[in-house]
Amino acid sequence: KTMLGEAIAHRVGVLIQERLKKEGIDKKVDPRFYYVQGASLFRKFVGQGEELIRDEIFGPAREYASPTSPVVIFVDEPESTLRRRGSGISTDASDSLVNQWNTEMDGVEKLNYVIVVLATNRDDILDSAVKSRFKVEFNIPNPDSETAKEIFRLYLKLSWHQVHTKYNVDVYTPLEKNAKPPKPIITIWRNR
Repeated sequence: KTMLGEAIAHRVGVLIQERLKKEGIDKKVDPRFYYVQGASLFRKFVGQGEELIRDEIFGPAREYASPTSPVVIFVDEPESTLRRRGSGISTDASDSLVNQWNTEMDGVEKLNYVIVVLATNRDDILDSAVKSRFKVEFNIPNPDSETAKEIFRLYLKLSWHQVHTKYNVDVYTPLEKNAKPPKPIITIWRNR
């Protein structure tokens, strides 16, 4: 899901760069990507989560966003905090977070050049007022076997001569961005 959000930010930047080029404007486009883990909006004290939404997510996004600097706010698992109000599924602590979220989405200060993306597996428990603020909703199905193989080919490298002992299949390891297998992390514990 996170790669999808990063791809959206990149694609928006490319589209704006192409439009500027057609208009004869030679200006660098610098999109920003804000990743927000839904559960991180909960805080220990009342009002801190609302302050986080207002001052650390939407505030900086509005401040940075411009025609050549779009901002994508990507919220992963928003259902953990933006649940349906009064549902009894969770405590009432999330109700004020939903209210603050909705205020920021359509408040006095517009979200010009800010794109908000929610990535959820449980849209059935998201608050309807939250969902109504989004113009587009799309479903990404699980990959079929050929697509899964292509994903593995792109992001995993076959570890030759390694066979899983229980399942008798080849072992794959994740690739780093430079297409090399990651180096193992070695932690040494010492008693003092």
